[in-house]
Amino acid sequence: MAFVRITARIDEVVSLIAYIRMLLTSLDLTESSFIPPVPIESISGKGVGVVEAPRGSLIHRATVEKEKIVSYSIITPSH
Repeated sequence: MAFVRITARIDEVVSLIAYIRMLLTSLDLTESSFIPPVPIESISGKGVGVVEAPRGSLIHRATVEKEKIVSYSIITPSH
């Protein structure tokens, strides 16, 4: 059983290397590599970040309006 698992991992590495090679050869190095960001004064939005921590879910919520954080909350694992 271990032989099959190791063989599958090797096959996956070979496939990933071929895929990475294809991605690298498709890059157009003449394109601009920098996109100027929007002015910070115009940024508004809401965001949520969720991660599974060792003791449970950890959740961050933020609301930003015109460069100011108007609300931010953290829900931490409780057990």
